[in-house]
Amino acid sequence: MSPLPARGTLAGGEPEALLRQVYEAWQADWAQWQVDRAELAVTQAALTSTQAELTSTQAELQEAGAQIAQLTARMEALEKPAKTPENSSTPPSKAPKGNTNGKNKKKKKRRRRKGRPGQGRPLHPDPDRTVDAHVTTCPHCHAELAASEQKPHAVYDRIELPPVRPDVTRVRLHGGRCPQCGRLVMARPPPGLERGSPFGASIVTLAFYLHYAQAISLERLRALFREVFQLTISEGALVNLFRRARPRFQAQTAALRKRLRTSRMICSDETSARVEGRTWWEWVFVGDEVVLHEVAPTRGKRVPQEVLAGARPAIWVADLFGSQQGHGERMQVCLAH
Repeated sequence: MSPLPARGTLAGGEPEALLRQVYEAWQADWAQWQVDRAELAVTQAALTSTQAELTSTQAELQEAGAQIAQLTARMEALEKPAKTPENSSTPPSKAPKGNTNGKNKKKKKRRRRKGRPGQGRPLHPDPDRTVDAHVTTCPHCHAELAASEQKPHAVYDRIELPPVRPDVTRVRLHGGRCPQCGRLVMARPPPGLERGSPFGASIVTLAFYLHYAQAISLERLRALFREVFQLTISEGALVNLFRRARPRFQAQTAALRKRLRTSRMICSDETSARVEGRTWWEWVFVGDEVVLHEVAPTRGKRVPQEVLAGARPAIWVADLFGSQQGHGERMQVCLAH
């Protein structure tokens, strides 16, 4: 489009030609704007479609990520061995057990081979009594048989436990007034029957064995004494019984500590234990020939230091807990931990 002429210079039909030229230019611009508008609409539609595809792709990626995480966890679970009493702290009672078919298998009765003696419980060398049973008449023809003509054909033992009852000894200490000085005197108790706890050494020994060797709780131990031995004893009495007997073990404990200190290698560990409603710690020290248990109110370093009393084994086996460090010449990390 040529520039417009100056005002006052148009003549004849020039104004009409100029208007036509302006109109044609405007039509060209309008057509171009329509084309640009159409292209913009197409571009916006493509952008909207692209955004929709992007949103869909993001959702698919999130779903795929969740599936990958799930499959990864499942793969790790399949590759990781199941926890058993052999490779973890799982108790044997929770070990996986295989299913049975539910059918009772009939076992064939084993026959004794000729010339081979049968296996069974040996007869007691000194039975309390012997009962002889004789045949009086033949079960087939009812003829009488003399006992002197019979000999043993089968011999076996029948074992029973005698009724267990407490053996109670009542001690009566007599006394009176001395006829010379007038003072009241009383007899001294016989040896082994002094005043104090009514429970004797046999009860103390049995209670210690059942509670500490067989791990029978105080509640069950009380019931066992009542139901089996017909002896009434409370849980508090059992605790006091154990406390009174504690000094008798101090000499043996000191001897075990002394033997432990001479060990070349000592393995140690500690775990929590409840003592009178409070958390204490049970320490175990395993030497070459000695196993020592110590129950202490602390998990600190002073417990192994007091046990060792300055001794240093060549090898100390334990976990990486701070109180287990620095007790031996060399440290071996416990592989079980």
